[in-house]
Amino acid sequence: MMEELLLDVCCGPDATYAIEYFGKNYRVSLLFSGSNIHPESEYRLRLEQVERVAERFGTPLYLSPYEPHAWFSFVKGLESEREGGKRCEACWRFRFSLLAEKATDLGLKNISTTLTISPKKRPDVVNRIGLEVAEKSGLVWVEAVLRKKGGFARSLELSKELGLYRQNYCGCEFSRRSP
Repeated sequence: MMEELLLDVCCGPDATYAIEYFGKNYRVSLLFSGSNIHPESEYRLRLEQVERVAERFGTPLYLSPYEPHAWFSFVKGLESEREGGKRCEACWRFRFSLLAEKATDLGLKNISTTLTISPKKRPDVVNRIGLEVAEKSGLVWVEAVLRKKGGFARSLELSKELGLYRQNYCGCEFSRRSP
């Protein structure tokens, strides 16, 4: 019997290939925790896309409450950080902490993220933070660089097949304003 994996997911397009990739070795469930996504209309649009992907792949989907105030408190003082810098690291730590909490509640031991599909993210940093959060919680971080070996291209292909909305910014108010 395959082990289970709870996967942090930020959007439908990134989830497509991640489910395929991790699904080779795990029974995958998704956690959408989009408190960093602004405005709320963008959050709702991304949630709809994640729901479509979960339904298409027959993958269980869990939601964290939409609490932007909690996210803003967590990144307070990092508002002027460059995209990909310390604010993003704090954001990932925030999301992965919710992931670890949900995995613990569900009795799961393996966690990971879809974030390494993006050519704009630093997989070494994403995986380092994930590992730190997992170890602190007594969980296993399943490290991956999803964009390798055609992973990003496959996510584009699957997104097109499914007619998914692809956003043009990471999600937070600050990334939305970045050039």
